Amino acid sequence: MRCHQTSTLGIAVVLIAIALFIGCDEGVPMQTDAPSLAVDSLEACCPPGLVKGGADASAGVVAASQPSESNVAQSQPATGGSHDDTDRAASGASGGWRAGPWLEPADRDVFYLDFAVTDQDGRELNLQDLVGKPIALTFIFTRCPSPDMCPLMTATMAGLQERVEQAGLSDRVRLVMMTYDPTYDTPARLKAYGAGRGLQFTNALMLRPDPDRFRELIDELRIGVSYNADGSIGHFIELLLIDSDGRYVRDYQGAIWGNEAVLADLKRLDAERRSAQVGG
Repeated sequence: MRCHQTSTLGIAVVLIAIALFIGCDEGVPMQTDAPSLAVDSLEACCPPGLVKGGADASAGVVAASQPSESNVAQSQPATGGSHDDTDRAASGASGGWRAGPWLEPADRDVFYLDFAVTDQDGRELNLQDLVGKPIALTFIFTRCPSPDMCPLMTATMAGLQERVEQAGLSDRVRLVMMTYDPTYDTPARLKAYGAGRGLQFTNALMLRPDPDRFRELIDELRIGVSYNADGSIGHFIELLLIDSDGRYVRDYQGAIWGNEAVLADLKRLDAERRSAQVGG
């Protein structure tokens, strides 16, 4: 009887192993509770083969692909989804973003923003020129190959722009996307990249910083990014909120931000600005 039980158990184990093998071979996805857009682990944000170790292992490492001039404008995400869909994907059950603490005006540090930049139309500006309105600022680069990072961040910013317009804030806030890759990302490339993902260049800007001072700029803004010998760029998904006086308010990290939360913060900053104008 003991031998019979052992044989039956062995057969059962073999059948289970065969079933698992067939399931994996047919591409059945494994279930996971990890957020699909989280960037706290490399595997969650990077295409296979681009995961790097070492000191920068807390940032998503994304290799810079090499699109030709002719296909820059064509590198658009699949159509069919709306910006509301993007919002749900970023801030719903599969989100994972987190907001830093809200700093009250007396607790905010002023950023040094005297940096030359060029916008998507080739106009030369200074970041300090943008002070005067609340700013939502994030960083991307057009050669980013991961669809869940820079392309989706840009589409999500376009969704935020729609919400800002619906709230009647279009002329009272600024939405800014700056490139991590100023040597490659020309104004024309940035404009095509943003427009292809729904961004309107009204209250939104795509900026190319001066390459010679870019390290100084990202250090001032405390942006996490690494540039690797193989040409890959390691970065977090980050969105900074800056008030109308150029001061740090809070940031969003961990995954693509939720547009409803950012919109609420922009409304709050706009109310602060208008209250200060009345009081002044």
